[in-house]
Amino acid sequence: MADTSYGYPGSIDAAGLAKWVPNVGAAQYFVTGANDAKVTLGSGDRGVSIRSGTVGGDGILDIFNGNTNLNLASVGSGSRWDMLVCRRTWSSTPGASTSNYTIIQGSATKGLPARNNNKGVQSDQPIALCRVTAGQTQVQEIVDLRCWAHNGGLYAKDELVKGYLDEPGTHLTIGDKTWIRTVSNGVSSDSVAWVEAGGANSINLYNRGSQMRGNPSVSGTQGFLIQAGESFVSTDSNGFGKITWPTPFPNGVLTVQLMSSDDTLFNDANLVIPGSNWGAAPANKTFAVFNVYGASGGIRHKDWPNKTLRVTWFAIGY
Repeated sequence: MADTSYGYPGSIDAAGLAKWVPNVGAAQYFVTGANDAKVTLGSGDRGVSIRSGTVGGDGILDIFNGNTNLNLASVGSGSRWDMLVCRRTWSSTPGASTSNYTIIQGSATKGLPARNNNKGVQSDQPIALCRVTAGQTQVQEIVDLRCWAHNGGLYAKDELVKGYLDEPGTHLTIGDKTWIRTVSNGVSSDSVAWVEAGGANSINLYNRGSQMRGNPSVSGTQGFLIQAGESFVSTDSNGFGKITWPTPFPNGVLTVQLMSSDDTLFNDANLVIPGSNWGAAPANKTFAVFNVYGASGGIRHKDWPNKTLRVTWFAIGY
């Protein structure tokens, strides 16, 4: 059980107010420090350990001074995903309300099981999702469901947190992506949905052009991603080369620019990306295929098959 809790009936004094207000006003759920409530392997069969620290949710700020060890139940066959939560139970009697870490058994599906969400009565704050496997005495996988909220930002590690941080207006950064919980403009009723915004690695273009054929449209709030580099490429017998992006673009490529970096060999080489009807899937989210040839006076005069050349490239994707 939490050693100290602020926000329950009879729990706030002048000293506690300074800790309580700045934290619980930041977001509905949060932990404060990088390692607060971090879940690691614990002792005993299928044991997990929840580290000490400060955890907040639904207007309550809980401080756990020591680590908490929990043991998940075995599973007869296959695997099961169980969720660790901080369970808060309110009482109108001062001092009788409680905050405890507990386990909600899930299913074979990797997802958040149903939880208590009756604020002011009993509610569960997701902390981690753990996979137990038949015949194994150790937890096989731990998914971090914590989030951090301070100074106007909300950050988490795994997209599964979108399953419980789902209030309209939420701005959530997960890794290098930023998501906004938006509200539609329906005729008779509105609905909510997650929309990806420009993340930490993305840029906004002044005006988005059309994408290459076969690639999906970009959401109006989504930014674009840039990769650039220099590669040594060997052409095949037909003078075709291929560059594979260091990191695949999530959806596709808006534009690619290729330049020969050699100033002594291939100084008349032109690098041209084939049209979208070619079977090599040019300029897709994983790679670009191009043809190398030389030209003189605007007239094509020589292919460059079975050669190695240095190519500088610049790609904008989404």
